[in-house]
Amino acid sequence: MEQCRKCDLWQSRNHLIFGEGNHHAPIFIIGEAPGRDEDRVGRPFIGRSITPRRC
Repeated sequence: MEQCRKCDLWQSRNHLIFGEGNHHAPIFIIGEAPGRDEDRVGRPFIGRSITPRRC
């Protein structure tokens, strides 16, 4: 996956971000795409992306 060049996003990314946590959890959260903080650190759902949103 790290070698993927199918779109232009590879040019600016620092990390390839995969999910983490309990694989047997009763629910899971799917994010649209890693944000700046996730890409900087290499972990999902950190920084502003963890802020609850109103629907």
